[in-house]
Amino acid sequence: MADTETEPFPDLPMTDPLPDENFNEPSFQRTRVLKKLEVILDDREVPVSFWAFCQVANVDVLEDLIRQFAAAPLLVPFAIQSCFVVPRVWAQKPPRFYDQLSVSSSSASSYSSGRSQRLAILTRERDGNKCVLTKTGPCDVAHIFAHSLIRPKKQQTASDKCIPSMWSVLSMFWSKDQVEKWKRTIFGVESNGLIGEDGVFNLLCLRPDLQRAWAQGSFGLRPLSLSDDETEMVLELQWLPRYKHTYDATIPIVAQPLSTRNQDSVDDCYMGRPSSGELEKLISGSIITLRTADPARLPLPSFALMEMAWHLARVVSMSASGLIQELDLRFEGDEDDRMGPMAVSQRVLDWIPSTETPASYASSATDDESPPTSANPSPAKIRTTTQSTNLGATTIKTSLANADPTHLPVRHPSQ
Repeated sequence: MADTETEPFPDLPMTDPLPDENFNEPSFQRTRVLKKLEVILDDREVPVSFWAFCQVANVDVLEDLIRQFAAAPLLVPFAIQSCFVVPRVWAQKPPRFYDQLSVSSSSASSYSSGRSQRLAILTRERDGNKCVLTKTGPCDVAHIFAHSLIRPKKQQTASDKCIPSMWSVLSMFWSKDQVEKWKRTIFGVESNGLIGEDGVFNLLCLRPDLQRAWAQGSFGLRPLSLSDDETEMVLELQWLPRYKHTYDATIPIVAQPLSTRNQDSVDDCYMGRPSSGELEKLISGSIITLRTADPARLPLPSFALMEMAWHLARVVSMSASGLIQELDLRFEGDEDDRMGPMAVSQRVLDWIPSTETPASYASSATDDESPPTSANPSPAKIRTTTQSTNLGATTIKTSLANADPTHLPVRHPSQ
């Protein structure tokens, strides 16, 4: 019989843990790919929105995109600028999903359609009328994929036609099959992608301040597994740090994002659950389990939509797009709002569907209705500047509205 004894392992130097991309720590492959992109960009900085997508994208798809950039450099500026609006659209402040038990209004039922009422009731039944993250009440019913994106404006404006669709932007950073799976979950197989269908699979109960914090990119929920009988879903909580840059800033493409490891809050927002008579704070990496007793009538949140929301929450965080109160984007020379041959006459926020939809929603609650995630800022002062991004022989000039960072009450973690 062979000797099973082995030589003792030699003393090895202590090293830092390997990078974990789920904690915003770039893998060696991503670092190598981004260095290639840095060469194509000739070391020029890029808008933080594009940088954020590159930190989160499927690294194999990203590598293929960079090969396309190398073969056709003129595509680079168009790809970069197409990322500008998507995280801002995703981060728009969510409307309340009003129902008879809404935290926000005692007369909320007057605003709700019959279908909305039924969906809210079913969601509360599934989640035990408690926040799925803290397992406490009170709570509101929140969307994963915003209702305003499910049923956008019926008629496109000239501004709409100048803005790439969210799906086309996502297709640059994730595989076609992956993006189609996300899209089909809401819009179906035969849909033209313009009007989707809502359901319990797109809803979950959240504490009102956590609903806002999720939309603002303060934390993300990474779906880990779904049981074979679809009665249990496991999520991983990740707190997403605040960045010192603003949404219209530029940054080196190889700049590393802030790690989420050991984070237990962002600003004044945190989560806790009872443990041995004390409140235990949930840190990044904490496991949250969702359950349903009837997956047919009370389905769990869609795994595909949770996956999409996880990626976009990180993009919103890294691009600082959840901190802007108002964004004004016009083409240069369009100050008088008159439509010229190359002008956009309406604000990009006009393209974002209004959150004031009286059918099943109402305006967001005032600050004293629920504890805020962070101190409410005074209205941001907006000033219009011109930013130029030079990429190769191409110069892109876009008119951006920059919120004065002194009016954004954000506490930044030490890097």
